[in-house]
Amino acid sequence: MESWSAYVERLEQFFEANDIGAEKHVPTLISCMGPTTYGLLRNLVQPDVLKGKTYKDIVDVLRKHLEPKPLIIAERFRFNHCSQKADETVTSYAAELKQCAVHCEFGASLDEALRDRLVSGIRNEACQRRLLSEANLTFARAFELALNMETAEKDAHQLRKQDSHGEPVHKVEARPFNSTERKCYRCNVPLEAASIKLKTYTGEVMPVLGQFEATVSYKQQTEQLPVIVVKGSGPALCGRNWLKKITLDWKEIKHISEMHQPKSIEEVLELHSEVFKAELGTLRGITAKILVNPDISPKFCKSRPLPFAMKARVDAELDRLEKAGIISPVKHSEWAVPVVPVVKKDNSIRLCGDYKITVNQATTTETYPLPRIEELMSTLSGGKLFSKLDLASAYQQVLLEEDSKKLLTVNTHRGLFVYNRLAFGVSSAPAIFQRIMENLMKDLDVVVYLDDLLITGKTEQDHLQKLQAVLQRLQESGLRVKKAKCEFGKKQIEYLGHVLNSQGIHPSPGKVKAIKEAPAPSCVKELRAFLGLVNYYGRFVPNQSTVLAPLYRLLKDQVEWEWKRPEQGAFDKCKELLISDKVLVHYDPDLPLTLACDSSAYGIGAVIQHEMPSGKKRPIAYASRTLAPAEKKYSQIEKEGLSLIFGVKKFHQYLWGRKFKLVTDHKPLLTLFGEHKSLPTMAAARIQRWAIILSAYDYSIEYCASEKHSNADGLSRVPLPDTGDAGTTAISESIHALLTAHLEQAPLNADQVARTSRTDNVLSKVLRYVMTGWPNDVDQSLKAFHTRKCELSVERGCVLWGTRVVLPEKLRKTVLKELHSGHQGVVKMKALARKYVWWPKIDSDVEQICKVCESCQMEQRMPRQVPLQPWEFPGQSWRRLHIDFAGPFLGHTFMIVVDAYSKWLEVFRMPSLTLQATITRLRRLFAAYGLPEHVVTDNGTQFTSEEFKNFMRQNGILHSTSAPGHPASNGLAERYVQTFKSGMKKLGQTTMDIEDKISVFLMQNRCTPNCTTGQSPADLFLNRHMRTRLDLIVPDTAVTVRKKQYMQKFYHDQRAVNRSFTLDDPVYLQNTAGGREKWIPGVIAEQTGPVSYKVQGTDSDGTYRRHGDQLRARVPTDGLDLNTDCTTTGPDVIQDDNPAQNAKPVQMDNAEMQAVQD
Repeated sequence: MESWSAYVERLEQFFEANDIGAEKHVPTLISCMGPTTYGLLRNLVQPDVLKGKTYKDIVDVLRKHLEPKPLIIAERFRFNHCSQKADETVTSYAAELKQCAVHCEFGASLDEALRDRLVSGIRNEACQRRLLSEANLTFARAFELALNMETAEKDAHQLRKQDSHGEPVHKVEARPFNSTERKCYRCNVPLEAASIKLKTYTGEVMPVLGQFEATVSYKQQTEQLPVIVVKGSGPALCGRNWLKKITLDWKEIKHISEMHQPKSIEEVLELHSEVFKAELGTLRGITAKILVNPDISPKFCKSRPLPFAMKARVDAELDRLEKAGIISPVKHSEWAVPVVPVVKKDNSIRLCGDYKITVNQATTTETYPLPRIEELMSTLSGGKLFSKLDLASAYQQVLLEEDSKKLLTVNTHRGLFVYNRLAFGVSSAPAIFQRIMENLMKDLDVVVYLDDLLITGKTEQDHLQKLQAVLQRLQESGLRVKKAKCEFGKKQIEYLGHVLNSQGIHPSPGKVKAIKEAPAPSCVKELRAFLGLVNYYGRFVPNQSTVLAPLYRLLKDQVEWEWKRPEQGAFDKCKELLISDKVLVHYDPDLPLTLACDSSAYGIGAVIQHEMPSGKKRPIAYASRTLAPAEKKYSQIEKEGLSLIFGVKKFHQYLWGRKFKLVTDHKPLLTLFGEHKSLPTMAAARIQRWAIILSAYDYSIEYCASEKHSNADGLSRVPLPDTGDAGTTAISESIHALLTAHLEQAPLNADQVARTSRTDNVLSKVLRYVMTGWPNDVDQSLKAFHTRKCELSVERGCVLWGTRVVLPEKLRKTVLKELHSGHQGVVKMKALARKYVWWPKIDSDVEQICKVCESCQMEQRMPRQVPLQPWEFPGQSWRRLHIDFAGPFLGHTFMIVVDAYSKWLEVFRMPSLTLQATITRLRRLFAAYGLPEHVVTDNGTQFTSEEFKNFMRQNGILHSTSAPGHPASNGLAERYVQTFKSGMKKLGQTTMDIEDKISVFLMQNRCTPNCTTGQSPADLFLNRHMRTRLDLIVPDTAVTVRKKQYMQKFYHDQRAVNRSFTLDDPVYLQNTAGGREKWIPGVIAEQTGPVSYKVQGTDSDGTYRRHGDQLRARVPTDGLDLNTDCTTTGPDVIQDDNPAQNAKPVQMDNAEMQAVQD
C-alpha cells in the first residue's frame, strides 16, 4: 500500500505536469480521494468544515493521522535488525537501509550508521571481508565495492556459461517454451510439473518450467532420461543421473587439437575479418542495466520543433535506426527526452537524447575503477610491439535490459521511441561498459580502457598470439572494431599522455607542446596573459621574481616595447619551468580532475590539472591552438564554447568515463552547458552540437572570474599555430547553407541583411555585443536581445536566433508583405515566420498586418457569438406572443403564433402573405383570446410596414422585431416553425387533409408537457386539464363504485337465503324494542324496497318497518290455540312515516360484470 507522503509527492507532480494552479489544489485533491478517505478527512476536521481549509491544512491533517511520528527507539531497533535477504541485490538492500533510517534521526552520524549496517548485514562473506579490510570506509565506498563485487560475480558466471563448449554427445538442446500451453515449442512435447528446485553457483534461483522423458542416444547407447526445462538461454547441461546411465568417451572429449599459429598481422586480421565488419555489433549474453534511484519520479519532456530543412534527414535517420533495431516505437512512456539532431562532418545527421535533464539526474551512477598508470606499466612493461583496438560505436553494441529501455525513451516529431541499446549521453554508460569489458577480457593479457584495448608482446610471435586471442574473444562475443582507428604492431604508441615503447613508459611531448612551442608575445597584452599563466603556477616555480624580471620591465608605462635577447631568455626559462617535474604532475585516477578552458580573439587554450590533497592545483598537460578564419567570426559565447569542446576532445582519454570539473570564465556557458540543465531550444546549431558532445561526459561546470583564470587565458593568447578541428569549416558551411536556404526563399539575401544590420541603430549594437560580450545593463531597446544573449550567434554578418534570421527594422515591412502574400491567417503567418525570421514583437506585427488587410477583413468569418440574452419570462399567459411565417411548405404558407408563457401554439393556413391578410388573421386571434401586451416578429415586410405599426399602436401592443439576418432573436417562433414542419412531415404518410393534420398536430402539442415549463401548454393557458381520447382509458368514479357494490353483494349472497314476501303474507318480525318476546307476529302490509317491508302487527294497530333479514315466514294456526297459558304483550310501536322510495337493486352491464370478474 502506498504511503501518504508518496501519494502527496505524486499528486504535486501531477499539479506541475498539468499546470494546475494553487487555487485548484484543494478541489483536485478531494476529487481524487476515495469515499473512505474523504469520510475520514471530514471526521478529522470536525467541528470545522472543509470549505475553509487550505491545501496545506488538509495534507497536514491527514499526515498526522496516517503517518504519526514513530518512536525513535523502535525505528532504530528495526534498522539494526535489517539484513540482506537471500534473493535481495545490494542495490535493493541499500535502498531498504535508507528507508529504515528515515525516522531514526541519526543526524550527522547517518553515513556511519548506514555503513555499519551494510557491512554487518550483507550476506556475501567474501564481500564482507573485503569491506572490513578497507580503511576510511564510507557508506558510498562500501556500497560501490559491494555492488561491483556482486556485478562482477554475476557477469563472470554468465561468461563461464558462454565460454563452455558442448561435448560431442547427442545432447538435447534447450528449446523455447510456451508457458501458456505448457508444451515444448519445437517438438510439441507436453511438460509435466517438476518439483525440483535449481540454483546457480551464485545462489540465483532458476525458474523450472517443467520436465519430460526423452530418448537419448550416444554411440550405440539408448536410454530414457528425464529432461528438466528451465527459463532462459545457455547450453544444455548433463547431470550426474545422465552420466550414470551413459558412458562417455572422455579421451575424445579431452583431446586437445593443435592451434594454427598465425605468421603475420595481416593473417590475424584476415582470420578475424568478421570483427571489422561495418555493421553494428551486438554483445552476446550480457545486457546492461541502468540503476535508477526509486525515490526520483519519472520526467517526461515534449519534443522540440525541428528546423524545416532537417525534417527529411531526421525521418531518414529514424527509419535507419528502427530498421537496424537500435530503436523501437512505443505508444507510452513515463520517461522521455527531446531528440536533438546534430550535423556531422559529412553533413549526415546523428540523433541524440538530452539525457542530462532526465535519466542522468535519477541514475545511481556506477563508478567502476579505471586502470591506473601503474597498472599500465605492469601489464605493458617489457613489450616490444604494441597494438591498439578501438571499438566501433562501443555503447550501442550493448543491449539493454527490458526495464532499462523505457528510461532512454526519446520524443520525436513522429512520437516516442525507446533505445534497445546503451545510448550515447547516459552518465553511467562508461562505468557499465568498463565493467563489461574487463569481465570479458579478465583472463587475457590486455589493458582495457573503456572502448580502447591495448595489447603488447615481448616478441613478434607473442604479440601475434595475444592479438589473436583478443580478436577471437571479440568475435565470439559479437563485438565490432573500427579498423580505421586501430593501430597494429607499432614499436611506439601514445596513450593517456604517455608514450609506450620498448624502453618503457614516458611522458608524451604533446602534453607540453602548447608551452614548449608557444610563440613569443608580440605586445603588452599578450605578455600580461603569459605572465598570468606563469603566476598561476608560480608557487611551484623557484626564483620566480628573478627569472621574470626582464619581462615585468616591459609592463612599465615608461618603458617602450622592445623584445631582445634578455626577454627571450626569460621567456624560454619560464617555459622550461612550466613543463618541468616541479610543476607538471602525472595523471592519477584517484585525484580530482579539473579542465580549465578559455578563448581570446585569435586562439583557444585548455589546461587539465589535478587538485592535490593540499588543495593546490598542478597541471597534467597543456593545449592551445589558433582559431581558423571562420572561427574568428564566431560570437564571444561561441568562442568560449569552442574552447570547452577543444579541451574535452584534446584530453578525451583523461576525461572519458570519470567525473571532472569544467571551469570557464564566461558565465552564460553555465546556462547552456549546465550538467542538469536542458539546452535552450533556440540555441545556435553549433551550440546544440557541442552540448550533445558534452552530454557524453560526467562533469560539473563552474564559473571562475577572469583574474583567477589566468592559466587557460594565457594559453589562449599565445596559441600554437594550429587550427586543429577540421570539422569546424564543414559545420560552418552547413550553417551558411541553411542561412542561404532561408533567405533565398525571402525577397532578400544574406548580403542585404548584413549590410542593413550594420547600419541599424539596434542591431549594430547587438552585433558588437554578440561578438565581444554583453554588458550587465543595456538600453530598453536591447532588452529583448539581452534575454536571448545565450541563443544569439552571427553568420556572414547576420544575427541569428537559433536558425532564424534577426531582421533590422528597415527590412521588416518587406518580409511582412512577403509572409502575407498568400493572405494566410495570423496562425499560419506566425508558423511560417518562425521557420525563417525573428525580431522583437514580431507576433504583434503579424497580427497588425492581418488586421489592416482589407481583403482579409472582407473575407473574415462570423465572430464568436456574444453571451446569450434570454427573453424575460412573462408573468402570465398571452402577455407576449412570438409570430413567424412557415413556408411555402406543403404548398401553403402558415402563420405560427406562440405564447411565451404557456407555449400555447396557434397555426393558421394563410391565403396570402399580404399585410391585410396578416392583420385580419390577428384580429380574429385577438378576438378569441384578447389583446397581448407584447408581440415579437422578424423583419418581414408585413411587420415592418407603417400600417402594421399603426395596428399595433392602436391596440396598445408593444411591437419588437429581431435584428436583420439574426433569426435567433425570435428563437421561440423559429423553433416552433421547425417543430411544426417536422410534425407535419411525419403526418404526411396519412390520408388526412391538411386541416385535419394541423388539428392532430395542435392537439398533441397542446396536451404534451413542455420540457421548459414542465407542464402542458393547455394546463397553463386554459388553466384546466384538456380532455383527449387518452382520457377514455382512465376509469371514472361511478363505475368504480358500482364495481365495489357488486363485489360486496357477490360475497354476501354466497351465504344468504333468498326470501321474498307478498302482500298479506303472515310473518314474524324481529322485536327491536326489547322485551321478553324475540319475535312478533304480523302481516305484510307493503313492500317499500327490494328487501324492505312495512308490517302490520296482529296484536296492535301499529305498523313496523323491517329489512328482509329481520322477517321470517309464519304459518297461521287456523284457530288452534297452542299457547293458551301464555300472554303476549306487544312492545311500544314506532310509526315510520317515511318509507324508502324508488330503491333499486344494483344493476351492472356486461362490460362492468366482466371487469369485476377479471
